[in-house]
Amino acid sequence: MRRFMMAIGWILIAVSARADDPEAPVMGNLMRFSLTPAGAGARAAGMANSFTALADDGTAASWNPAGLAQLEKPEASVVFSASGQSIENDAAQARSGPGVYSPYRMSYNRGSFDFASMAFPFALGGKPVTLQVSWQRAYRLWFHSPATIMESLPSGPGALIHSRTDLDGSIGFFSLAGGVRLTERALVGASLNFWSGDWSMGTSILDTPAGVPPPNSQILSFRQWNHISGTNYNIGILLLYPKASVGLVYRSAFHANYHFNTLLASNLPNGGQTSSDYATTLRFPRQISAGVAWKPTDTWTLALDLTQIQWSRMEIQGVTGAFPPLNFLDFLPASTTTTRDTLAFNAGAEYLWLRPKAVIPLRFGLAYDPQGGRDPWRGDPVNYYVLALGTGYNTNAWKLDAAVQYRWANFHSSSYIEPASIAQTPRTPDAYGPVHTAEWRVSFSVIYRMNESSGMNRFFHKAFVGP
Repeated sequence: MRRFMMAIGWILIAVSARADDPEAPVMGNLMRFSLTPAGAGARAAGMANSFTALADDGTAASWNPAGLAQLEKPEASVVFSASGQSIENDAAQARSGPGVYSPYRMSYNRGSFDFASMAFPFALGGKPVTLQVSWQRAYRLWFHSPATIMESLPSGPGALIHSRTDLDGSIGFFSLAGGVRLTERALVGASLNFWSGDWSMGTSILDTPAGVPPPNSQILSFRQWNHISGTNYNIGILLLYPKASVGLVYRSAFHANYHFNTLLASNLPNGGQTSSDYATTLRFPRQISAGVAWKPTDTWTLALDLTQIQWSRMEIQGVTGAFPPLNFLDFLPASTTTTRDTLAFNAGAEYLWLRPKAVIPLRFGLAYDPQGGRDPWRGDPVNYYVLALGTGYNTNAWKLDAAVQYRWANFHSSSYIEPASIAQTPRTPDAYGPVHTAEWRVSFSVIYRMNESSGMNRFFHKAFVGP
C-alpha cells in the first residue's frame, strides 16, 4: 500500500456522538483526497504507476516482490517526493434555509524522503534469489490551510466564518522481502510488512454573525490524535516472455491496532470542553493488482495495470457503549456505508534513448484513479484523472530518475461550515456544492548498483546454504 497519500484534499470534521450523551464526541471525518496506495520510485511514477509487470529495479518489492529475482547485483535505492494540492469550493447552497456560502480555496505544498532499500542477490540451490530490506512512507498525511467564508442571506450578510483545517503525520512500514526465479520464465516473491503510523487532525472555526461583535462569536475547536500498528504480507508472481511479461500481486488485508483520543471545545450552549480516548482496531483493505508489459522493440516498453481495492471493508471496530463498527471513509455502519470498492486503471510507456555511455529514458502515462470514499449524504463519487511524464540518466552503476504527475478531480460534496452544525445532535451538513481539486507530485529516485558482489554472494551462501 502506498500514500494515504501523497495528496490530501479537504478534510471536513463531522463529530458523531452517543445517543445518551450528545456532548461526547466520537471521531468522524470526511476526507476528499487521493487515497489509492502505490509503490515507490520515479521510474514507475513517470509511467503513471503501471509497474506491476516490470518491477526490475531497487524499488521492486514495493510493486511486485517477485521482481526482485531479476536483480543481478546488490542495489541501494532512495526516493524523494514532493506534492502540492489546491482545493476550490464553489458557492454552496445551504441545505436548509435561503443562505449561500461564498467560494473559498485551500492549498498546501510539502516534500519528504519516502523510500529507502537495500537488495542482495545471491544463489540458493542453483536458483537466483534476492532479499531486500526497505522502509516506505506509505501514506503522507499532510494538510494545513485556512479558509475565510462569507455567508449571504436574501436580507444581506449572514456571517463571516474563519476556519482552519490541519492534518499532520504519516503511516509507513518496514519490509522484509524476497524473490526467487523458479524457472527462466516464472518468478515468485513475498514480503512481510511491519506498519506504524502517527497523525493528528483537527479544525477550528470562528463564526461571527453580521451585527454581532467578535467577543460574542461562536467558536469551536476539534482535535484528534491517532496511532496504528500492524502487520501484513504481499505475494507476487511474475511471468517473463521474450517480448512481454505478466505480473500479479496480492496485498493482504490486516487489522491494525488503532488508538485515538479526541478533544472538543466550544462556547456554544451545552458546549465547554470534552475529551475521549479509544483503543480499537482498524481494518486496512485487501488489494489485488494485475499488470502486463509489452516490449515491441529493444527501446520501447508499454505497460498496463489494473488494481482492485476493497474500500467497503476498511472498518473501525466498534467500542461498546460508544459507537458501532464504522467504515473509515464515511463513518457510517457497514449496512449503510456509501463507500465503494474501486478498480483503477494505469497505462504507461517508456522509450530508451541509447547514448555511448548512458541511457536516457523518456516516459509518459495516464491513469483513472477512482476513490472509495463518497459523499455520505448524496453518494456522489470522487474520480481522479492522472497525466505523468518522466525521464532520467542511467549508467551501468547509477540510475537517476525524475517524474511529475498531474492529478485532478471534480465532484460535489457536503460540507460542515458553521460550529452549530457540528455541535448539534444529530449532525447534518450546512451546505452542498461543487469542488475542484488539482494536484502535482514530483518524484526523484537514486539507485546505485554495486559492481562487486562476490562478497555478498559468499555471505548469503554461508548464511542459507553453508560453507
